[in-house]
Amino acid sequence: MSTYNTSIHRLLLLSLICFLNACDTSKNVAEKNSDAATQAVIDTVIYPKSTPFFQGIARVEKDSSHFYITKNGRRAFTTIVQDFHPLDSVVPTSNGMERSYENENKRMYIVQVANGKSGMLNETGEWVIPPNYEKISFVFGRYLQIEDQGKKTFADSWGQFLVPLEFEDVMVLNRHLFDVKKNEKWGVYDAETEKIKIPFEYDQFDYCSGCGRKSDYLYAKKDGKWGVINFKNEVLAPFRYEHQHVNMRSDE
Repeated sequence: MSTYNTSIHRLLLLSLICFLNACDTSKNVAEKNSDAATQAVIDTVIYPKSTPFFQGIARVEKDSSHFYITKNGRRAFTTIVQDFHPLDSVVPTSNGMERSYENENKRMYIVQVANGKSGMLNETGEWVIPPNYEKISFVFGRYLQIEDQGKKTFADSWGQFLVPLEFEDVMVLNRHLFDVKKNEKWGVYDAETEKIKIPFEYDQFDYCSGCGRKSDYLYAKKDGKWGVINFKNEVLAPFRYEHQHVNMRSDE
């Protein structure tokens, strides 16, 4: 056999060996993928009762109890407290009100785990807020109210904290201002600057946070009497009046 023919024969044999190795490799990969897929199915069907996965989460029952698992078979939580679409934007309308726009492709789940603590998962089963808090609620169609160890705060619908969890009570004034309570006195926290805007020197505030057009002042109670201050903590009306929250509007 000539040297030329021998070289051709070797090349053909080498190509055949490479082809067979490639087939074996593809087969092994396919078998592994098949095993993983089968295992994922087994992780779901081992429970006496289960629901189909929806938004990455399924409800299962075992030993007279129920809980939820993610697609990888891990136990996620025991109870869904609330679920909602997070907000992409909040924009003012012509009548002075605000309109919220939800992200229909995303979903948040406020859940409770076995130890009674609450957290928040997204639609892929990832923890947005870890389950370390006593209570989480979606309120006003816009905010998360979070409570733990006698402290309260607010976060946006995506789980971004707006106020530190260090105040006895927190209430919403407008988009970025919150009245906060510390050592039985009230002040105002600015979420944009992340600083206290009005110091803790008041007994109580009153403000029309539900009004479409927000005012640049608020009623404040000091030493048992009511007055009016602006957000620079300047006194607009002295503290010598009685006040009741009746028909308060700043948008009429």
